[in-house]
Amino acid sequence: MGVLLIIIPLLLLFQKQIEEQVAHRPPTMRGFAGIALIGLVAGVLVGMTSVGSGSIIMMLLLLFYKFPPKVNVGTDIVHAVILTGVTGFLHFRLGNVDPSLVVSLLIGSIPGGLVGSHLATRVPMLWLRRILCTLLLLTGARMLWPAL
Repeated sequence: MGVLLIIIPLLLLFQKQIEEQVAHRPPTMRGFAGIALIGLVAGVLVGMTSVGSGSIIMMLLLLFYKFPPKVNVGTDIVHAVILTGVTGFLHFRLGNVDPSLVVSLLIGSIPGGLVGSHLATRVPMLWLRRILCTLLLLTGARMLWPAL
């Protein structure tokens, strides 16, 4: 998980350059099987690590397919809601969920999400991306090197 938390923000930091490189090339994968394989990889990673499927799916769709950005975003959001709902339910059924911990997290994260959504409309996108990437890189580094 630490490796993913370092790779994903590095890809995000270079997202514009990656988009420019892949914008004018034909898709490298086609059809149902390739997309299903991306879904399988994302599902395994989300189920095991809870790493955000959005980061994984968006990068894979961007690298292997040529869909309009709004289709990538919309598809990814709907996919993430369903995937996290299913995996969350399975973890709950397996006894891997502490309900009091979930409630405590929601008490802080719902207002935090509202404040963050409000700030996201006022902070320049470049700074939001830099903040997100820095936090993910630090988290990944901390997981790989516990002495930090």
